[in-house]
Amino acid sequence: MEKTVRDILERSLEDLKSNDSKKFRRKFLDEAQGTAITRRKIEGTKDDADLADLLLQTFENDAVDKTEGILRFIGCNCTASKLREDHAKIKSQGPVSGDIAMAASDMDDALERVSMVQRDLINRGSEGLLRDMLDSLQAERPSVINQWEVNEVLQKSSVLQDQWSSLLTMLQNKGEKACGIMLRVLKDQEYYLYEDLGL
Repeated sequence: MEKTVRDILERSLEDLKSNDSKKFRRKFLDEAQGTAITRRKIEGTKDDADLADLLLQTFENDAVDKTEGILRFIGCNCTASKLREDHAKIKSQGPVSGDIAMAASDMDDALERVSMVQRDLINRGSEGLLRDMLDSLQAERPSVINQWEVNEVLQKSSVLQDQWSSLLTMLQNKGEKACGIMLRVLKDQEYYLYEDLGL
């Protein structure tokens, strides 16, 4: 069975010794300031699986980056490096098992589905995901967007939400196929967000 982001987060948490686990939770609370996460929620997690779920709920598609940062902050550099390595493997995987048929279905009603989740993706898409998305769309053969269009997205505004809006509008104008490829890339790079958006 292929690993998921949740799996590798849970494994990283399992590697922590008791004292490091306490440090991790304290730093997690610091990083979660401004969100709905409270000390009670963090301390109320029953096990590492619950804590992994809470990391995903809090940081969504930034969960791996945030977790790696916390691990390095508390001095668990080996665990942080292993997490980064495992995440890179997940991102490099193509569609697996039952996902092969799903890859083709990404093209079905793609334009409508992108329009449906556009507002949520604009508000929830991270800067890291945006740049990965631009790189992947440009690397497609034939490419979905060119360098001029990448520059247009990034330079039109310094506000992240505006950049996402510009990219999604650009893909919608290109039609069904471009939107379908974007959905496939989103699923490959941030499967948790893809599922949470109901795609």
